[in-house]
Amino acid sequence: DMKIKIWNASSGACIKTVNTGSQVCSLLWSSLSNELISSNGFRKCQLCVWSYPKMKKIKELSGHTSRVLYTDLSPDGTTLISAAGDETLRFWDFFSAANGRPNSGGKNKRGPSLGLSAMFMR
Repeated sequence: DMKIKIWNASSGACIKTVNTGSQVCSLLWSSLSNELISSNGFRKCQLCVWSYPKMKKIKELSGHTSRVLYTDLSPDGTTLISAAGDETLRFWDFFSAANGRPNSGGKNKRGPSLGLSAMFMR
C-alpha cells in the first residue's frame, strides 16, 4: 500500500502513517541515530532515510534499477548495504560514526559519491 505505519505496541494503536509513493520492501533502524531507512520498489527503486518520530524524508538514495529488496548496516553502523532485483549490492558510506548523522551531500573522505561501489551477484 506504499505506506510506513508506526504502531504503539502497548495499545495497538497506529500512531503515524506515511505514504512513501513507492512499494516498501524493507525497513531498517539506524543504530547511530533516530532514523529509519526504507527500501523501495515499484515506481522509484530507491532507499529513503526518514527522521523519527516526525517521519520526514531526509534523503533519497538512487542507483538500483530494480526493487531494493534487502538492507543491512555494517557492524559499526556507518555503512548501509542494499541488495536489489538488478542483482547488485551497493555499499553506501552514509552515516558518520562521530555524530550518527547522515553525511551531508554525500561528500566524505572516501570520495564524492554516496554509492561507493556496486558488485554483481551472479
